[in-house]
Amino acid sequence: SVVAALLTALTAHGGTVQCGSEVTDIRFEAGRARGVTLASGEDVDADEILITSDPRTALLGWIPPSECAPELASRLHRFRSVGTTAVVHLALNTPLRFAGRPDLAVAHAVTGETFDELERSFDPAKYGQGSERPFLDVHVPSIADPELAPSGHAVVSILAHAFAGAPDREWVGDQVVSMLDELAPGIESSVVGRQVLTPADLADRHSLGGGHLYHGEHGLDQLLARPCPECSGYRTPWPGIVLGGSGSWPGGGISGLPGALAARATAQPSVAGK
Repeated sequence: SVVAALLTALTAHGGTVQCGSEVTDIRFEAGRARGVTLASGEDVDADEILITSDPRTALLGWIPPSECAPELASRLHRFRSVGTTAVVHLALNTPLRFAGRPDLAVAHAVTGETFDELERSFDPAKYGQGSERPFLDVHVPSIADPELAPSGHAVVSILAHAFAGAPDREWVGDQVVSMLDELAPGIESSVVGRQVLTPADLADRHSLGGGHLYHGEHGLDQLLARPCPECSGYRTPWPGIVLGGSGSWPGGGISGLPGALAARATAQPSVAGK
């Protein structure tokens, strides 16, 4: 529904959407970005280029090295964006009910009751490994939209945290289902289908350089000046290029604020020297 509303607003203002068009380069003329080149070889001209994808991948991959100062390239390389979150989708032939409240149809739940539990869950990720007791962020979209599953069934979407390195998909799925089965006994035997996306899968599918869902860690040292001081005001050192995705302040999530603030920045005169 959100995507449909955004698409309607865009087309109402004369915009067009071109799907499946991979960008390979940003074209410059006299030091200003003038458009992009697609993998098909097509050139698309633009007065302003708004980048909402992973900023490190875009700025280091699409901008010619001759246009990027070494100090800036070094800061972008140091922007921490290694993902540790896997996505697991489950199709169940029974409703999801937690042992603590078997009478309650839960649409959203998270595991872990104490900070110590969360820390122990993430300990393996510190050493590039996957957790055998991951921290789960569980969503049941079929509660709000029953048409997603047959009557008496459920669709479950899980963000499973603390899987670093290159874990095996089946192993990740097994750990997640086992953890969920502890809280909702019987779920393991009710799974009729599942899809597992590791951080590496997410990186390939969504062009996330390090596989981080939010394009980069929300650490204090890279939150306010995100992804680097030169790009912290949405405008970049390259005239004509604006950042507006999760790699910009205030970071990832579904607030829409990075895009809204970037759009506001494009409506204002450029800062002198930028």
